[in-house]
Amino acid sequence: MQTITINGITYKQIPQTETPPKQINNLNPELLALFQIYTAAFSNQIKTKTKTFPNVDIIKEFELVQNKKSNLSRSNREWITKQFLKLYKPI
Repeated sequence: MQTITINGITYKQIPQTETPPKQINNLNPELLALFQIYTAAFSNQIKTKTKTFPNVDIIKEFELVQNKKSNLSRSNREWITKQFLKLYKPI
């Protein structure tokens, strides 16, 4: 487990567990086929918004946010804080 100290507060890494994929065994095969046809037909219309910062180090940015020296927008700072607290918890 990795520990990090930021502004005198020590954070410990939360162990990440992988969840197994859900199995759909109880569905009627005809219903499953209809669902697959529907999702295939409308999959190009379904858009999901995901926010990622591939070139940002979350730990360094979190430290900048805590020191109020970050140049990110408010929503980006909140996202960084949320992502950091998903990975680390204060001790």
